[in-house]
Amino acid sequence: MAKAEVELQEKAEEPSVEQASELPDPDPQQAEALRLKAFRMVVKDCVEELTEVLDAVPERMWTKWQNKANKDLLTLAEERGSSSTYAFLSKRLGIAKERENHAFMVSQAVWVFLPGEVVPNQATVWEDSPAEQSTVKVQMWDDDSETFREFDKCMVHRMNDS
Repeated sequence: MAKAEVELQEKAEEPSVEQASELPDPDPQQAEALRLKAFRMVVKDCVEELTEVLDAVPERMWTKWQNKANKDLLTLAEERGSSSTYAFLSKRLGIAKERENHAFMVSQAVWVFLPGEVVPNQATVWEDSPAEQSTVKVQMWDDDSETFREFDKCMVHRMNDS
């Protein structure tokens, strides 16, 4: 079998989010075992095993799961600092979405969000940066020198965007 055919067959065997909502409810014992495993995987920050658990249960069921402290999976991930599972659950629930990669044009005013800084810095785009390019070259407003800095686009936002 060709590699592409194997990949297609593997993908066909995995339930999608839409198919997961059509899954039959597991029996109560199995559901409880899956619930406990899901909470353990959130604490361990193990997305791979959590995915397996959630793919076996309808979304309408696992979104209502709570632990003894009445915390759901997303809340527990946030409280425990399980960043990978928090990001995974946020995407799966439709809370987080991929940011669109914008094009930037010369002399466009932008905000630059630097790590560890609470307030973004103002800057001006120095070179055109098409959407498919991953970085943008800017001149910082608070920098008196004529230096230019290059940042990943995830750190740069247009000023006029809300």
